[in-house]
Amino acid sequence: MTEQTIFRNARLADGSLADLHVVDGRFSAIMPASAPAAGTAPSAGTDLGGQLVLPGFVEGHIHLDTSFYGDAWRPHIPCTNGFDVRERVAFQAQNLAAAGVAIMTNAPGNHAFPPVAALRKAGVTVFSGSDNIRDSWWPYGDGDMLNRANMIGYRSGFYEDWELEAAYDVVSHAGAKALGLEGYGIAVGAKADFVVLKAAHVPEAVVAVPRERTVYRAGKVVAKGGKVG
Repeated sequence: MTEQTIFRNARLADGSLADLHVVDGRFSAIMPASAPAAGTAPSAGTDLGGQLVLPGFVEGHIHLDTSFYGDAWRPHIPCTNGFDVRERVAFQAQNLAAAGVAIMTNAPGNHAFPPVAALRKAGVTVFSGSDNIRDSWWPYGDGDMLNRANMIGYRSGFYEDWELEAAYDVVSHAGAKALGLEGYGIAVGAKADFVVLKAAHVPEAVVAVPRERTVYRAGKVVAKGGKVG
């Protein structure tokens, strides 16, 4: 049996308002938002009220098996030997881009991390992951990839809108490319896996990290207000 749903008044990344048509878990049509005629009731469907709609964030690298998240608090035990990724990045840079190698960063604390802007300029796919979440490596992390984009932008010195959009790309489209995800994005034929949040555009979302969000998978709500289900 075919399932059809319409999500009205969705704000896309380019700022336009659209009606998203979903059939059997995929976007079947994306059309300019249509206002109801005067004196008539709104059309059937879910009205998103102009909230920003983004494809689901991509977690590219994480160690859930070692996480203490949700468990009793465990004090962090520091390592005696630090680590330095500068030499490794310099060695691998020879342009990675041509070899199709992607680089993952989680902007780790006070440690050096890959030069995101320089690598992207060279054509290298840079994506992100939480890596560790409140485990024996460090006591931080919550699995929120939008918060990770904020951290990457902050530590990379990204201030302009196009730079903030790049930080978002690292936790979305770039991650999908690196992992080879099929049907990713807000496009006809793509999987209807998306996040609805209160922000006027992507740069604001990266800076404000809105907590009030609704997550959809195959066009159905799977999480809302930080709660699954």
